[in-house]
Amino acid sequence: MKKVLLTLALLTGFSLAQTAQRLEPTSVVTYFASAGNDKWSGKAPVETLEWRFDLKRPLETQFRATVRPAKFDSGNGIRDDNARNNVFKVARFPTVTIQSTGIAGDKRTLVSGETRKFRAQARLELGGITKDLEIPLEIYFDGVTRRLTASGSFEISLGFHKLERPEFIWLKTDDAVRLEVKLEMTLQ
Repeated sequence: MKKVLLTLALLTGFSLAQTAQRLEPTSVVTYFASAGNDKWSGKAPVETLEWRFDLKRPLETQFRATVRPAKFDSGNGIRDDNARNNVFKVARFPTVTIQSTGIAGDKRTLVSGETRKFRAQARLELGGITKDLEIPLEIYFDGVTRRLTASGSFEISLGFHKLERPEFIWLKTDDAVRLEVKLEMTLQ
């Protein structure tokens, strides 16, 4: 009987922790860059995502996402080729990784149909340089489809990551680039 109860307790405990097993193709990272009055953006799909989320314990959330900068698409092939080869140096640094190191916010159970705001402490690895940062996150859970959506944005400095700021004629890309992350996954 003890063995049966222990098995049920373990199964119940593990059933509370939801692990995303299916990353939705709508998961993307979008960058927003500018040079003077010229502004543009590009998107890349999230390549991999390891996500541990418990609806009853949202502050125990952990994630690690990777993006391949070679897949950023701004709609301008010349700009994208330059970014891949000269800015991101994708042959040497094929991935960008962001990993949570802690989550702060409301600890109540996340219920279906509710959007909740959190702050993720995270570590960004870009161009071989790692930077700790804080990302404001909004997490939404749809209990019917079991889809979890997390979105947030933050700014990076190209100079801090020793990334070349592209220039065209007399315009040089601004140092600050905003990144928006949208992660969508179905909990299994």
